[in-house]
Amino acid sequence: MIRDFWVSIPEDAVAERVGYPSMDMVTGPAVESIREMVFLAQTSGSPGILFAEHEFRLSGVEVQLDNGFVFSGEYLTENLENADLVVLVVMSIGAELQRQIESMSAEDPFNGFVLDAVAAYMTEAMSEMVWDGFARRYAEDGRRITSFLSPGTKDFSLQQQIVLFDILRPDRIGVQLSDSQLMWPAKSLSGIIGVGQRLLGAESAHDCSIGEQADGHLRGRK
Repeated sequence: MIRDFWVSIPEDAVAERVGYPSMDMVTGPAVESIREMVFLAQTSGSPGILFAEHEFRLSGVEVQLDNGFVFSGEYLTENLENADLVVLVVMSIGAELQRQIESMSAEDPFNGFVLDAVAAYMTEAMSEMVWDGFARRYAEDGRRITSFLSPGTKDFSLQQQIVLFDILRPDRIGVQLSDSQLMWPAKSLSGIIGVGQRLLGAESAHDCSIGEQADGHLRGRK
């Protein structure tokens, strides 16, 4: 488990998310709004990551982990055919920042919109940081990794979030699962990464260019 690490939030990236070409093009009260919401996100966010490595075997459309848990779906088995290890991951911006977004959205819709955009950027930046860290780690012994394979993509059903949660227990970083298997905080991500020397390998956390990963899904709840 990794908690409370720093995620850099460039003002230009936030400006683009709220409809401006760059921060230089933002005028009036929106300038202060963006700066205040970036500060609020960085002071109230508490990013957290849980992950676990497991060996596995494929049987039909099942991915059978070494701890007895099973995932299923052709989307997974096709992407993991040449892998020899999987990494299960759940990450989140933290409960307090999610509460700030919900409160701000009710009290001040524009600032709520900006804060939500900041949090969305944080979530994507965090996923790329995590993926890049795994890519560099496994490259040391010649292994490559897939992009994130996330519940809710093709026949890797959202229902299988339950299996991820049973293994990782994301309540430890404040992430809960609703009756419909959506995550709270909404700015959370979950997925599986395949690892192996025979993998073609992805170029990023959400690479849309490789085989069955052509969907390019970033499975968050925004």
